[in-house]
Amino acid sequence: TDAAALDEAQKALREAELTEQRFLEVARENKRLKTDLAALEDEGFWQEIEALQQRGQEATELAKESSQVIELYIGAFPS
Repeated sequence: TDAAALDEAQKALREAELTEQRFLEVARENKRLKTDLAALEDEGFWQEIEALQQRGQEATELAKESSQVIELYIGAFPS
């Protein structure tokens, strides 16, 4: 039903927002850790961190796009 679809869309939107918030928290922590571990100079380690950050950025973009689609979907159904 439309109400169930709307509830599911709202739930997905909340989850996308929480995912974005968690990503930002992890990114801040990663930045702090990178500063703390700068003396290590382990190239392989940093390449892996950078790859994870790239994946996180891509995930954030997908979450934002999903959020926009869900908002459009929600807007298509009158209250």
